[in-house]
Amino acid sequence: MLLNYFEQKKTSYINWKNSNSQHEIVDIDEAILKDYIKRGNECSRIKFLYDNKHHVLNRLGLLFDNEHLNNAGNVLFSSMRPINVKFAYFATERRTTILDMDNFSGNIYECIDASMKYISSHIDWQIIFDGNSRSKEVLEIPMEAIREIVINAFAHGSYESISTEFEISIFKDRLVIYSPGHFHKPYTPEQFAFEGQEANPLNNKICSILYNDETIEKHSTGFERTFEYCNQAKVKYEYEDTGLGFRFTFYRKNVHGHVQVKLNDRGLKILEIMKDNSSITIKDLSKEFNVTEKTIFRAIQKLKELNKVERVGSDKNGYWKVLG
Repeated sequence: MLLNYFEQKKTSYINWKNSNSQHEIVDIDEAILKDYIKRGNECSRIKFLYDNKHHVLNRLGLLFDNEHLNNAGNVLFSSMRPINVKFAYFATERRTTILDMDNFSGNIYECIDASMKYISSHIDWQIIFDGNSRSKEVLEIPMEAIREIVINAFAHGSYESISTEFEISIFKDRLVIYSPGHFHKPYTPEQFAFEGQEANPLNNKICSILYNDETIEKHSTGFERTFEYCNQAKVKYEYEDTGLGFRFTFYRKNVHGHVQVKLNDRGLKILEIMKDNSSITIKDLSKEFNVTEKTIFRAIQKLKELNKVERVGSDKNGYWKVLG
């Protein structure tokens, strides 16, 4: 019964990816499409050069007709922000205290880049010294493993629903990546990683596009690489098919010693503004960044937690003291 259900689901999804997205070819982000073809040429997986977007999209199988993108083309290259990602950074192991929250909308390539940027700026970096007295920064969770799972999330997400939403949640003890998609039943990630099980992805057209520019490597190998990276770095992980989606969890290391925590762009800009104007208010900052006062308050709370800034005096008559 399960196999029959997923075969029916796959048939329905084949119809979806080739259906009219209602978005026109002019809605394509042509710069991203050109970069895609260039990467594909460089790795020799794409044999034709870029001439015009209509011709290229047609060769990639991403058009519904002469004017419109199909749904696969829309989520891959549209400039109309078809996918939403929710980012959250929490102070503890629970969702009670939010230090930072943001939303991002874009196509698959934009969402992959935004997710990697958010994660790398909100988890810890360890300063490692080699035998030649040179230092390098290393994420507490292997960047390669994170990228594999982030790409996997968008490659295998379910895009049929208009409420499709991905989530990146960072807690004190773990990083959680959630995709509104399902793992290919009845198999497990270990069977793909270690037993040579061949994949039959729901989004085979999307996966083929991502393969052509080396965003993904050989099909079915993402979990194998992820598990290897985590085992080498002694990072614990777990995964779960929730029924509504697929959740992958990396458990953060307790990194001691020389650790550099990278602030996101907004945090760094707030510090710079406070250095020049120590009396600036949260209301003024919300206008400066065009975000809500709650968003600025959470950003400042994070700066306080990292011992970057403190408030001297009252909220009304005090000032900001930048500590470092």
